Amino acid sequence: MLKRHKFTATFALEALQTSLLWRLNDFSGVEPSSALTPDFISPLPTSARDILGRPILVLYLAALDRAPGDPRQDLLMSIELLRLQLRRINNSHGSDRYPVLQYTLLLDMSNVSMRSINVDLLTWYTREVVPQFPGMLAAVFMCNFSWTHSGVWNIIKHVLPESALSKVFFPSIQTLHQIIPPASLPKDYGGLLPSMQDLPRTSGPQNSLKSVVDGSAFPSTEERLAEPQAKTTSDLSPRSLFNPFFGYPVRRLPFPSSTLPYLHHGRQRKRDLLRTLAALWWEKWGSKLTLAFALFLALYLLRRWNQRRRLLRSLSMPKALFG
Repeated sequence: MLKRHKFTATFALEALQTSLLWRLNDFSGVEPSSALTPDFISPLPTSARDILGRPILVLYLAALDRAPGDPRQDLLMSIELLRLQLRRINNSHGSDRYPVLQYTLLLDMSNVSMRSINVDLLTWYTREVVPQFPGMLAAVFMCNFSWTHSGVWNIIKHVLPESALSKVFFPSIQTLHQIIPPASLPKDYGGLLPSMQDLPRTSGPQNSLKSVVDGSAFPSTEERLAEPQAKTTSDLSPRSLFNPFFGYPVRRLPFPSSTLPYLHHGRQRKRDLLRTLAALWWEKWGSKLTLAFALFLALYLLRRWNQRRRLLRSLSMPKALFG
């Protein structure tokens, strides 16, 4: 809320008050456990994380269109359950770790057509829901996207604001695996986990969010320590789009010891920033400078060759005159 209102405390507090009143009106008398769990959104198992330790969601856009009746209440309750899931994750981690505040969303475009796009639903989500749950989505990765969906994307990008469009990406399988390790992806997206329909019911497409309420989606401490964790300790490029300290090298700790990367040298060194700026400068001007140097070298060699020819000609002239 504070970031959304440009770190002005009075505006953020006013927005928080408005959000609390909105929750009292919309969630009054509604128990999360009594809400119908939709089949269009599915969180992956809690051990599945991206390179920054964020949980992963899968949203089936075609299934959203097939939802009976108006899916707004189901979608709203699903987002509230996902907020509760973040709270449970943070409570299980304890206070000595960085909080998990965001999800990474895989938007599956399989079997999506022009008629599958509900413009009114997108507008309602952008104007009514996002202000009440700001920043819950870190990034949206379009999966199974083809040229046939270009018309669908043209509709979506005219409805969503710029702040939301900046979080939408169209990665290849290789790029997606750089962001989300294959060990945290189902087979549907080139990963090592079982396919979505073969995942446990608590993390599959149906009834996946209802387990958040009773805590069955969260393993106990013994189970979390016993289950194998994906090793993600490595350097993150200073110029990576997912580097929160852009310009500086970053280390990633193996989950679950930390959910955020940290500075490789423990501080923001000026030399690291200068290296990044130099690399960016060379990427922008390097090809032009190389071409200019090649032209200069060619002109220099041509000039030297002409001078040599003139010198040889001048030396051969006396022989021709007095030969």
